[in-house]
Amino acid sequence: MHNALQGLRARLIDRLGIHPHSVNTALKTTVDEYRARASHPAIARSGLTPAQCLSAAIRTPHFRASASWRALTLDGRDIDARLLWEAYLQRQASAAKRALRAVPRTAVLGNPDALRCMGRQLGLDDEQTEQLVLNIAVTVRSGYPYRPASLRHLTFPELLAEIPADQLAAMLQLAARQAENDDAQGYSRRDQ
Repeated sequence: MHNALQGLRARLIDRLGIHPHSVNTALKTTVDEYRARASHPAIARSGLTPAQCLSAAIRTPHFRASASWRALTLDGRDIDARLLWEAYLQRQASAAKRALRAVPRTAVLGNPDALRCMGRQLGLDDEQTEQLVLNIAVTVRSGYPYRPASLRHLTFPELLAEIPADQLAAMLQLAARQAENDDAQGYSRRDQ
């Protein structure tokens, strides 16, 4: 764990030119945040100890992006931080799209017709369904390093293929509600 943090620290200072104090503060804050997450009951259900979870987290793109964003922000480089975070989100979405394309058509996530039908049953148009499915895949990808031992042998596309239709429908419904709430909050903020 220490080597991964030292490597990230060096990259942030050398490549991005961030002041060492900002980097140290960002890394400490990010590690503390992930340490708190590692104590969540869902982690215990995955079969990982909090220490194993933290060790896995530090090696994830999300951790690196979070720490980098925080360091840039602390260094007063808000625009760079925003651009770095947006690039991270784009990479995650691209990886999720590639994984979704690799899911076999026999699986619900690999069957566009089944996905459209599921979305229509929830009152979504095809474009909304596609976006929400991508959001679900990105979310599942963020938890991939922490999957239970019984699923560790699966690649990410294989894991996506294992999601049963009823669970996907529930996730899609929840994602649709969340998107609806986000839209409503966006409108109310703009009206103020």
